[in-house]
Amino acid sequence: MYLGRYFQGQVVPLLVQTRNLAGTPTVSDNPPYIDFHGDSGKISQVQIPVLDRYVVTGLFLYPLFLTSSFPAGRYRATCFYKTSDYHGIDTYVFEVVAGGDPDGSIITQAFWQRPEAVFLVQQTEADSLLLRRNPSV
Repeated sequence: MYLGRYFQGQVVPLLVQTRNLAGTPTVSDNPPYIDFHGDSGKISQVQIPVLDRYVVTGLFLYPLFLTSSFPAGRYRATCFYKTSDYHGIDTYVFEVVAGGDPDGSIITQAFWQRPEAVFLVQQTEADSLLLRRNPSV
């Protein structure tokens, strides 16, 4: 399934519904895992945490934060899971386009007055702090 275009710093939500042979949502034997592949080969492999096991049966969510490990290009995320009578594979494709910042968007900022200058302190989605000196409006 094609998930769309993203840029560095955005989150790609990867939802996986584990099913049995009849196609009914069911709990998998082990947590599913995802292999990420790009043009240069395998990037990483992660296990997917359950989204809310008491509301929806067998629904897992992995929010993939696009860091500098994902430069511009096409990527394939292949999800593997096993239930009692079925081995499931789901494949997702997405593109990373030029632009964005590996640290993500700025989620909070504050002015900091000092005698020598006025600073703007910003926090990004990757939890890094940026300090800007004498911002202008």
